[in-house]
Amino acid sequence: MLESKKMHIGFNILMKDASATIRNAPVLIAVFNTGAITNRFGKFGRKYRGICEAYECQSIAASIQNMCLAASVIGLGTAWIGIAVFCEKSINKLLKVKLGLEALIAVGIPDEKPIPVSRKSMEEMMITFKCVRGEK
Repeated sequence: MLESKKMHIGFNILMKDASATIRNAPVLIAVFNTGAITNRFGKFGRKYRGICEAYECQSIAASIQNMCLAASVIGLGTAWIGIAVFCEKSINKLLKVKLGLEALIAVGIPDEKPIPVSRKSMEEMMITFKCVRGEK
């Protein structure tokens, strides 16, 4: 019971933070999954359906990441709000759609400017890669 209560409190904190972000964002992008690939190829069986669903999820995640990176290049900040899926019915009703909500992306002027991180050289990366693989 105690773990359940902790999870509930954590969930409420996440929802509160997400709500504040959504309320304060000048632009919100709702990202939906139409299920077009799954609907087209999923009819060939359960295995294909699972592969199609995974492919759609990966494609959508990559698209969201690319939108966030593109916004960053032009000086905008973004917040990828995945927890919004728990409000899918309300969001669909508001937007008058019947689609699978994947996430919301809040876009705006960043509150802070992150400190640039220095990148490792290609040589350092190759040494790290070889060590992980057990090569010398």
